[in-house]
Amino acid sequence: MLSGIPDLPPSLVCEDGTKVRLLPLEKTGGKALYVSADGRCYSYWFRTGADLPCGSFLRQLKPQDDTSKTNRFNAHRKQKYLRMTSYGNILVHIAVAIAWIGPRPKDENGIPFECHHLNGITKDNRVENLIWLSRAQHKIYDAQLRASQKSQH
Repeated sequence: MLSGIPDLPPSLVCEDGTKVRLLPLEKTGGKALYVSADGRCYSYWFRTGADLPCGSFLRQLKPQDDTSKTNRFNAHRKQKYLRMTSYGNILVHIAVAIAWIGPRPKDENGIPFECHHLNGITKDNRVENLIWLSRAQHKIYDAQLRASQKSQH
């Protein structure tokens, strides 16, 4: 149990039938964050008390864009990602990969793998577009992707 919230189910189904999975709480600043396989994020609300209807529900969240003027710390980045600033500032593609692919692996030196967008579109956070890669593998994939994009133009 976490701060008055009952044990959280590892997966849920939204009213529209979307399946969502819980991220480990240590990744989200201790807040319950669920993610769908298509990259949508949901907060988990649990109500108790005499003046409120009891029960729980999921509320879809809107991730913050790195291009936002209010996000001055990341405005200089070349690649723009979606992030959940109120949930430990976690990047949405990392959240989807952890929830749907599995824990973030590390290489033989203990360096965490990077989450790669297979189609090169950094805001396409569908699970089928994501893969864990070592830094070396990620550099190779990025170079190949850039070369193919240049040849198309």
